[in-house]
Amino acid sequence: APVYLQNSSTGRVRGFSAEEALARLLGREDAFADRKADYLAQVERVRASLPSDPREQSYLVIFLSDQINAVGEMAGMVQALEDLGYNRLSPQRDSTVAGFGATLLVPLSAETFGRLDPDLLVVMNTFGKDARDEDAVRQSLDRIVPGWQHFLKPAREGRIVYVDSALVTTPTVASARHMLDAIEAWSRR
Repeated sequence: APVYLQNSSTGRVRGFSAEEALARLLGREDAFADRKADYLAQVERVRASLPSDPREQSYLVIFLSDQINAVGEMAGMVQALEDLGYNRLSPQRDSTVAGFGATLLVPLSAETFGRLDPDLLVVMNTFGKDARDEDAVRQSLDRIVPGWQHFLKPAREGRIVYVDSALVTTPTVASARHMLDAIEAWSRR
């Protein structure tokens, strides 16, 4: 059977480019265009439902494993956030942050994490864990950074969105739509 490999760790893959390239390879450009048009309509609906314009706000996505990691550019969730208008916050560089950019994950120290203050902080557990809901993410954060909810400004001000990493991390339209659903649910709280 044919095998399709996408080299996604090189920094050349961003947003839906891998899915679009696959659609082109398979002659499914029209189906991809329809899917993307539906997604863009959802972006507009979600943006209109937000209490303030995200085009003037920052975001940062955190992926928890046995440490805290900032998510780079290659994920559907990032595409959704940027299509809404959010701008990625770049953590201040210290000895634990090197090469933040197009990579998938960049480790952050607990100290750096504690100083973060994006307008929107998105946090998720590794997809290697069975529990990836809000309670599980909070427990993981408690283990890595005890007391985080008391000093992390986005936590104190209700600017955290908890998402399931299995739904939002692929560089696909489907992942981006799951992220839009999570943002919309968060905005209604």
